This record gives sequence, C-alpha cells and structure tokens, in this order.
Amino acid sequence: MPVERPTNSGGTGMGYASGGKMTCRKAMDRVLAGMALSVLRIDFLCLGCVLPVAGIVLQILGVRALRRENKWFKACFAVTALRAAGFFASMVMNATVILIPGAVLPAAAANVLLEAAAAFCLWRGLIEARVKASLPPGARAAAALAVWQAAVYLPVVFARAWMPALAAVLVGAVFVFRDLHRLSAELDSAGYVLLPAAGPSDRGVVIAITSALALACTCGRVFGGSYDMRWSPVPCPGTAAAEAAAELIELGFPDYVLNDLSPADLAACAGADRVITETGGAVSRSAQEPMFTAVAVHLPDARGTWMVIHHFLWTGSPDFFGTEAVELRSVCDVLPQVWESAGTVSGRVLYDRDGQTFAAPYYSIGERSYISDGLFGEQEETGVFAEFSMPVGGENHRGYLAYAAFALKESCAMSSVVNYTHQGGFLQYPAVTAAEYAMENGFAGGESFHTSQDIFSFYLPS
Repeated sequence: MPVERPTNSGGTGMGYASGGKMTCRKAMDRVLAGMALSVLRIDFLCLGCVLPVAGIVLQILGVRALRRENKWFKACFAVTALRAAGFFASMVMNATVILIPGAVLPAAAANVLLEAAAAFCLWRGLIEARVKASLPPGARAAAALAVWQAAVYLPVVFARAWMPALAAVLVGAVFVFRDLHRLSAELDSAGYVLLPAAGPSDRGVVIAITSALALACTCGRVFGGSYDMRWSPVPCPGTAAAEAAAELIELGFPDYVLNDLSPADLAACAGADRVITETGGAVSRSAQEPMFTAVAVHLPDARGTWMVIHHFLWTGSPDFFGTEAVELRSVCDVLPQVWESAGTVSGRVLYDRDGQTFAAPYYSIGERSYISDGLFGEQEETGVFAEFSMPVGGENHRGYLAYAAFALKESCAMSSVVNYTHQGGFLQYPAVTAAEYAMENGFAGGESFHTSQDIFSFYLPS
C-alpha cells in the first residue's frame, strides 16, 4: 500500500517542504554520488581537495533527508556527521605544519570503521523502509556497499598490482550503485515519500559547511603555517669569550660569523691555530638566496680536529611565509673514507630588531633519510636537516650549523655542503614544510620554494 507522508505545511519555510518533496531515490543518489566523489584522488587543479569535500557534503545532504524515516537512517546520519567532522578536521590540519605523532594510523582506522558503520546503518535503514512500503525487504546491494568500501583500499594494499585492483573497484562500484539506485527507485514507485527535513535548507547547509571550512583552513594556514620558535635576547659576551673571540679574529675568523656563535660553539673553537674562510652566494640576488660564509677552524689536538661552520645571512629584506630548512652534507658524508665525525651538529638562528639581537635554537635538527630522484634514478640519501621559521619583522636574519670532524690521513681533500630551502610563497595546500619539499623535489624550483647551495672545499697538505 502506498505510504504517504504529510509535508511541512506550517509555513516555516524550512526543510524540503518549501522546495518540493525529496524522494528516496534523489536522497540515495546524493549519498552514492558523494561516496563516488570521496574516493576520487585527482591531483589536478585542486580537485584532490574539492572532490572529497563535495563528496562528503553530498553524503550529509542525502542521509539528512533520510534521517527522520527510521532509527537506522538516523544512526547513519549521526555516523556520517561524525566522519565528516573528522574529515574536515584533517583538512584544517593539512593547512598547518603541525604534526600529531602517532595520529595518522588511528585516524585512518577510525575513518574505515565509520565508513563500515554508515554502510551497515544504510543497509538496515533501507530494509526497514521497504517493509513500510510493503516491498520485499531484500537489500543485498546495500550490504554489498560495505564490501565495496573495503575494496576501495585494494589499490593501496596491492601497490604492485594497483591497476587490476582499481579495475575491480570500478566494476564493483557500477554494480553496487546500480542496484542501490534501483532499490530507491522501487520505493518511489511504491509511493514512499520522505518526511520533510527540519532545519535549514540544503543551500544553507552547504554555505555553512563550506564557509566554516574555508575560514578554519585560512586560520590554520595563518596561525599554524610556521614553527613555534623560542626567541630570546642575546646577552653580551663575558671576558673569557671576548678574549677567545679576539684570538680567532687575529687568525682571520670573520667577526660577523664569530659574533653569532653560541657560547658552547665559541668555546669549542678555543685554542685554534689555523682558520680557513670562504664566502659564497650572490649578494646581488639576496632577495632570492642568502649570503653563505664557511669557516674551518683547526684545533691542535691529538687528532687534528677541524670545526666546520656554515653561516648564512639574508643581506636584503626577504619575505618569510612559513618554514625554512638547511640540509647539511658534512665532510663525513661527502668523503666517508677519509673523514670521521667528532661530535654532533649544533647551531642556532638569529635576527636583529630595534638594535637588539635575538636568537633561538632550531625547531628541529637531526639526520633524516629519504629517496631522491636524480640523474641516475632513485637513490637513498641521508643528510642532517635543521628546520626553523623566521619572524616576519626584523632584519639581518641569519644562522649557522657547526660540527667537528678529523681526517684519517694527513693529506686529503675536505668538502662540506649545505642546501638552504627558503619558502617564498604563502598560498599552498596542503601545507608542505621546506624540509619536506627539499627531500621530495631537490633543486626543482617552484612557486613557493627556492633552494640554494654552498660548497666549501679545500685541500689539507701533508
């Protein structure tokens, strides 16, 4: 017997009564279209972000129209809303450089479980709706939806055979979606009319979701697009430090580099008997890259240790939009057969403001391995990455990296390299740190990042 429902005739102007009746087929088509769009990953013209958002919004609109029919559709709406909240939260986090350690796998697992729960509730809701419409309760296609959603991850699991897995997913989608569309069309043919949805119109829901998401992502980009640096004023050096600095300046140590050394690094250079200096970087291109200065300090100890310092200085007034990174390839990495490390890498970043110098430790510094795509194909690389953010104001933004090493033989070459990756643009989504960009793209230039290199080389005589 046809099931007719009263429309909202109270003149509230809300829900579907003001815009006509919502049919079960139309609501289900929205859910299915949303599911299809949510699994698409097209990295072209921002479609990789737009399509999943459109998909989750369509699913919300679809189950929102169904939620008053029975408890299972209502549960499906609640699960979909919860999954949407997690999805939108991840989009906002993707606009920042903030990482929550150990959160990726639990979030992915929760998303899979919510997808399965939504498919189960949709299946049970369709069965109950068909019974009310005096139709056979069979809704195996809705049950098959859960299987299809699990199959969506086959191209990821079977990475080496992702083409056959993708084909299987697409073929399965055709059959499952076709049968679900047929089931909802049968409800419409039986005269089943949905209860009008209370609350704002579909247009209002879409505007509210997209506006809130755009605002949240913008705030995330503005307030979470850079590292939280611990800046503090640099105190005047003591008498012992001043005496050590004077001795190094007599040996040819550049004073503008020496003044930036931390007390610990300055003390490590005490007693030096030789200083080698090299300055690189095109000052005329200071808006694009910093000026580099490399210093090697020889210590007359039993091993003949060398302190190597790579200093960078922005002589112009560059714009800082987020993160910066310096990759160090020490002489122990470049020439491992003849050089050995004598300690860890240290350093800090500095800038001047209103006649005062401020310094901060690097946000992170440590060795990282990655796969680079070079002239000879993919190969594993290892380097020390120092990550940081510079303040928007101030001047003379600068910093350095220092390490100690000793040669395993008297006569050999010395070669040390730094690659500085500068973020020169604000608009990017998802947010990528300078270190991530450097590891993935190397020296390939882009709109948001630019990488400069400085090589410090000399020969140790016998």
